[in-house]
Amino acid sequence: MEQKFQSLQSKIEKLIHLHKKAIDDNLKLKAVLESFQQQLNDQHLQIEVLKNEKIELISSVSDPIISNSETVMVKKSEFDEILKDIDKCIKVLRSN
Repeated sequence: MEQKFQSLQSKIEKLIHLHKKAIDDNLKLKAVLESFQQQLNDQHLQIEVLKNEKIELISSVSDPIISNSETVMVKKSEFDEILKDIDKCIKVLRSN
């Protein structure tokens, strides 16, 4: 009977040891998980920053292009007006 008791006690001690080891392993895994979650959050923030920088770069590059094309259009229309005026002047000179 005592042998059964010792065997049972030994198994209980082994279970307690395994339980404590499982608790320690669980705590270590939680720490690793928290570290990964922090890294993931940092990467999400970095992605947002990079997206905003990309948007700013695209806008800063796009604005001058739009501005330049508008300027070209304005200059072209001014040039067309000047040509019309020159044509009018030539007609007036020819008629005289």
